Amino acid sequence: MSFFESLVNSIEETIIAVDRKNKVKYINKTGEELFGFHSGSVVGKHLALIFNNDNTIMPLVKKAMKEVRPISGNKALFKIRDNMRFDFTVSPLIDKGKAEGAVILLRQTHDMPGKVDEQFDSIMYLLSSVAHEIKNPLGGIRGGAQLLKKKAGCNDSRHLDIIIKETERLDNVVKNYLFIGRKPVFNRLNIHELIEEAVNLLEPHLKLRKITLIRAYDPSLPLIRGDEGKLLQVFINIMKNAKEAMPSGGSLTIKTRPAFEYMVEKKKKVKRRYSVVSVQDTGAGIADEDYEKVFMPFFTRKKEGSGLGLAISGKIIRDHNGMIKIKTKQKKGTSVNIYLPFAD
Repeated sequence: MSFFESLVNSIEETIIAVDRKNKVKYINKTGEELFGFHSGSVVGKHLALIFNNDNTIMPLVKKAMKEVRPISGNKALFKIRDNMRFDFTVSPLIDKGKAEGAVILLRQTHDMPGKVDEQFDSIMYLLSSVAHEIKNPLGGIRGGAQLLKKKAGCNDSRHLDIIIKETERLDNVVKNYLFIGRKPVFNRLNIHELIEEAVNLLEPHLKLRKITLIRAYDPSLPLIRGDEGKLLQVFINIMKNAKEAMPSGGSLTIKTRPAFEYMVEKKKKVKRRYSVVSVQDTGAGIADEDYEKVFMPFFTRKKEGSGLGLAISGKIIRDHNGMIKIKTKQKKGTSVNIYLPFAD
């Protein structure tokens, strides 16, 4: 190995060199591990192959070569497997005053989802603490209202009924936050049984909205390892979002399939086997300015809702060593893909 190769392969950043036609001329070892390609399989191929036809990087390379100057940015979102974020610099390769190619330098930023996890854990700790504090008083209020109702008689019980109903609603909210805060209990699970449980709960609401339900399951999928209650909550959250994205009707497609993904763990390429659940709607899609925020706690565009549904779902799936990937097109719809590892 030459001194140059030893030098660039020791760098933790990804380095990719391309010619004027965006054909790959070089990729370092860090880049191979990041993208899951050996250099021999991509050198000479178009840059779009590495970036999975992502339309973010290509204009940057074109601009750097056209203007013959470096282009830099922070926390750019590239659709490499799980929508990773990078600080980047694209520098033109200059010969006699003209750009004959470009060098791309990528440095992965690690504040997501780790920072979101930290924020989420802090929020859930606070919510769980509040839930514990109000759980017992709620029981006392409801019990007192029920006793007063017995004494008040039928004509005077309307307001007491409201108190009882609202305390029961708040009690359900409290139980939900306490449930979210507990650690997952893992068991071997049939993923299709979980999906069908969620579907059975939501199907009457789908019919009311004239939403057609389409199932496309792969019966060969093996068992997964997970917390039944928490995963059920994820499927319900995702399906409810899909339903709400189609107020005038449409179709909701639920597919399952196996997937084999290469993940970079501790600078080593590891092959992981997943069961993938895809929930696809035919709604309006997610706005570009909202796409990067959908997993952030308390972010919502709905008039009603806490903005915690997707944040909770994302945290639950990460706790299962899984992933959630979202693909969306304006006026076409959204596909949420949930990756859960096979049971060992």
